[in-house]
This record gives sequence, structure tokens and C-alpha cells, in this order.
Amino acid sequence: MIRKLSLGLFIRLVGMSLTFISGVFIARVLGAEDFGLYGIVISMAAILAIPSQSGFGNLIIKEVASVTENTSNSYARQVRSWAAKRSFIISMLIASFAIVYFLSSSTYSDNRTIYILSALSVVIMGQNISSYSYLKGVGKTEMAQVVEVLVYPFVFLVGCFIVWRLDDFSLEIAMVLRCIALLFVSWSGFVLIRKRVTGSGAINAVGKTKDIDSKRLKRLLIPFVFSDGIRVAQAHLFLLIISAFLTASDAGQFKVAQSLILFIQLPATVLITILSPEISRLYETDLSSMKQKVKNATQVYTLITFVAFVAVYFISLDLIVFMFGIQYAFSSSILVIVSLFIFLSSFFGFGDVILNMVGQGKVVLKISIFTLIITVFISVLAMKAYGLTGAAYSFGTTMLMQRIFFHIAARRVLINNDE
Repeated sequence: MIRKLSLGLFIRLVGMSLTFISGVFIARVLGAEDFGLYGIVISMAAILAIPSQSGFGNLIIKEVASVTENTSNSYARQVRSWAAKRSFIISMLIASFAIVYFLSSSTYSDNRTIYILSALSVVIMGQNISSYSYLKGVGKTEMAQVVEVLVYPFVFLVGCFIVWRLDDFSLEIAMVLRCIALLFVSWSGFVLIRKRVTGSGAINAVGKTKDIDSKRLKRLLIPFVFSDGIRVAQAHLFLLIISAFLTASDAGQFKVAQSLILFIQLPATVLITILSPEISRLYETDLSSMKQKVKNATQVYTLITFVAFVAVYFISLDLIVFMFGIQYAFSSSILVIVSLFIFLSSFFGFGDVILNMVGQGKVVLKISIFTLIITVFISVLAMKAYGLTGAAYSFGTTMLMQRIFFHIAARRVLINNDE
């Protein structure tokens, strides 16, 4: 696990660094208001993509990773195809309706192009998830992370640099470059699956062919759809709430803090990538080993988040001013508050991952729905009373609350399985 964690952390760190540098560039060139609008449009695209993205990734990982040795791995490819086709149909419908709405509504007349491009990106995003989730499921986690976190920021950053040198950078150009970078992710995922996975011994094992049971997959998918969708909504709806009750400039401030928060959460993302297939494999066969892996991962993450919080407390202001400019100085306060809550949340481990991988997605769904409602309620009240500071505290409080609920639920499931 340590070797995989180190390599995975390195891959994601490089990807996050490229994303961060792109964010710094866009924030400086566009200014706080347009950068806030850019963040709002990206969040809107993520929310539009919920029906076509949510659930399919976890379903692919779970089904592909649990393929037994006496079952032909053609089943794994069938699962991916089943998910990719449905994701494409759903995303096309959503993108079409969204584009019609953006064209007909006067609300979006000033920035219509960027909203249309955000709707088009939804189609590409859904297909990309099926590719790297499949790679994770067949054990190619490092390869999957390259597709998931390296290709997009690299292509996007190179595109930004080229356009900037041509002295023609704008918000519309940034959205065009985003779509191009997403297409490169699609292409790289297709190539890796076709050249590196298909034809290998791992994916062409001879054995009994297992047919697709669409009804069973749909039953498994539904809890994943809602739990993943609500998780995405919690992450991106918050920025839209800020834009609704505060200003686009405030959204830009929070977006800057978010770009640094991702570095703090990076180890958790890597650990989840490694733990998900391990939990799926070991839950029925070696529960004690599974528990130990989860415990080790939790301890590592807690230590990392503590070090991150201390570093943020002492250097975040100077770092933000140096990287983004003095106009984003208030982002430092947001970052300190949220990093504290991330550290506190780390004590409660990866309960949602455990629940999803052992077939308890409905529990994750219920907890996620409850905390989403609480998030909206608390956020609106806190923003109205305390502005951006209230937004930071409400974001952190609801995140901690959700971690605690997931931990309690996962603990109960594991205790019942022991009995």
C-alpha cells in the first residue's frame, strides 16, 4: 500500500500542481469577478453532469474488481460498455435541454457562449469517468490516475500558455480550452484501454462467461447515483449559493481557497482510489485485513491533514498574495477555517467508501441527502449573517457532520458482519 500510495500521491500531486498553476494564471488574467464567474460555470457543468456521471464510476469499479478468477473478463468490458452507453444518452439529453434553455433565456445573454460550452462539456465528462473507472477496476490504478488527473490539466495549461502568448485570452477562450482538454482525456483513456489493457493476460483470462444482468446493475446503480450525485452537489452547489447570496467576486475568493483545499484533500483522494477495490475484494474473504488497511489509511491521512493545517495557519496569507495577488487576500481566512475542519474530519476515516464498496449505498444516500439539506440551510443563514466567513464555517461544519455520520454507519455494518 505504501508504494501505491507514494506513486499515486506523486501522480495526483503533479496533476493538482498543473491545475493550481492554471488556476493562478486564470485568476490573475481574468480578475476576481470573471474568475468567480468561471468557477460558477464549472460548478454548473458539474451539477448538470450529475445524472450522466454519478454512480457509473463506482458501479464499474465494484463490478470489475469483483470479477472472479473463473469468470471471463469479457464481463468487465460489458459492464463498462453498458455504463458508457447509458451515460452518453443521458448526457446528450441534458446538454440539449440546457443549450436550448441558455439560448432562450435573457439571463445568460451576456455570457451565453461560456454556458453553452459548459453544457457541451457534460457529454465528454460522462465518457471519461467510464474509462478511468474501468482502469481502476482491473487494477491499473496508476494508469487510471494518469488519465483522471494528469492529462486534462496538462493540455489545459499548455493551451492557456499558447493563447496567452498570442495575447488573445478571455473567459470564452478558457472554456474552449477546457473542452479541448476533456477531449484529450477521452482519447487517452480509449488508447490506454485498447493498447495496454485489452489483450493483456489480466483482461483476457479464459473462463466462464458471465452475462450482463441489467436489472441487477440498475439496482446497484441507483444508490450510487444518488450518493455520488449528492456528493458532487455538495461540492459545487456551495459556490452557486455564494454567487446567489453574495457576489461573483466572493465566489472568486472562495474558488481560490478551494484550489488550495484540494491539495489538503489530495491524500484522501489517492487513498480512496487504492482502498475502493481492496475493500470490495476483502470484505467477504478477509475482513480483518480490510479493517487494518482502512485503519492504516486513516492514520496516515490524519497525520497529513494535521501538518497541512499547521502550514496553512502560518503561511497561507503570504502564499495567496504572492501567487494570486492582493485582491484574493481574504481567501487565506477561508482556507484556515476549512483546513481545520478537514483535519477534524480525518479522524473519522473513510466510512462512505466502505459503505459503497460493501453494498450499503442506500445508507450513504440517506446520510448524503440529510447533510445536503443541512448544508443548504446552514449555508444560507451563515452567509446572510456573516458573509464569506460564515460560508467557510458552514462548509466545514457540515463536512465534519457528514464524516461522523458515515463513520458511525460503517462501524455498525462491520460489527454486524463480524457477528
